[in-house]
Amino acid sequence: MKNLKLCFLLIVLTAATSYAQTSDSCSGVPSQGWRYDSATYNSGSCGMYDVDLEVNVPDAGASLQWQASADGIHYTNIAGAVSYIFSSLVSSDTIFFRDSVFCAYSGLSNVHTAREFTATIYPTVRASLPYFQGFENWSAGCYTYDRPDSSISLSPTYGINSFRREDEGSDAGWLSSDLYPGPDSTLGLHSACIHFSDADEFHGSIGAMYLYIDLSTPGEKNIGFDCDLDGHEQSLRILLSEDGGYTFSDIGIVNTAGGYGWRSHVFTTSSVAPNAIIMLKADSGLLELGDRDLGIDNLSITNSPTIVNNVINKGFDVVVYPNPTKDMLNVKVTGASGSNPKISITSIDGRFISTTGMMSNTATINIQDLAAGVYLLHYQDGVNSKIVKVDKQ
Repeated sequence: MKNLKLCFLLIVLTAATSYAQTSDSCSGVPSQGWRYDSATYNSGSCGMYDVDLEVNVPDAGASLQWQASADGIHYTNIAGAVSYIFSSLVSSDTIFFRDSVFCAYSGLSNVHTAREFTATIYPTVRASLPYFQGFENWSAGCYTYDRPDSSISLSPTYGINSFRREDEGSDAGWLSSDLYPGPDSTLGLHSACIHFSDADEFHGSIGAMYLYIDLSTPGEKNIGFDCDLDGHEQSLRILLSEDGGYTFSDIGIVNTAGGYGWRSHVFTTSSVAPNAIIMLKADSGLLELGDRDLGIDNLSITNSPTIVNNVINKGFDVVVYPNPTKDMLNVKVTGASGSNPKISITSIDGRFISTTGMMSNTATINIQDLAAGVYLLHYQDGVNSKIVKVDKQ
């Protein structure tokens, strides 16, 4: 009799347990649905947006996990984001958010279609070739002087490891200004600088400058710049993205193995990406003494001199005289049919020196201040192009 009662009790408990799992918990694929999503510009954080998302409350017995992705394909869980309401501060990069609901009883999950957010306030203009930046005049982006031009963005935009013109560091919170040790530039009066010398506690600091540029012109391109490295562990990496910033690959690195102080460097790429981004990534080094700054000047992106002259119209030609010359160089163009003609001077290895527009079919350029040697004159008008060697005595 006692055994019958025990058996009956077990049957009742088992049935009660089964009833609780099926009637009060989720079963099968858990249900879900979007309620709300928005992105509002955060005026207190430059380039950042407040993202607010809300989905339906999960079924009883179901758990929710928010996930994020930079490419909309590969997702990772966001630590601690398990509520049906989610908020985040999004930077100027594109990011995808979605939620995944899991039913423990059925072992099944349901993933929402992702929401994509892009919070971009700059850059607004993609540079074209040839490109030159001497870092003389900076304008307002997030701060008063944080934009060398409209095709460059900085990361971070504020702090000792944020690029600024060497005498405008107070705009980034530097404790002092002026590139240390000098001189301040190699071309003009100013340069771009990261003030690694301000404080020892910033060992291992990293700051980057991003140039958004169209490299779709066929042929090899030269990336040239002058760099001032005075700390024994400092380095400057040059990286390239051909997919709008999702991935970057190394082009080269500059460090003090080649010497200290200002030195010129040229790297090449054969990329033809129309949405290219060139990153200049400065690193102070983990053991740096904290008493040396890092400077960049005379940045140029130009077509390699090996590009074949492009002559569309018969009769087109570019003549320079006298050649050789010590000072004044005359340029005469015949048979041109393009618009906005431009003349650029580069070194023999493609380092940018100067550029000027042509108002007529003739122009005169003063190259008196150039050191003796061979230079290249580039003519472009959108239709025809030609490169002429110039002998400066």
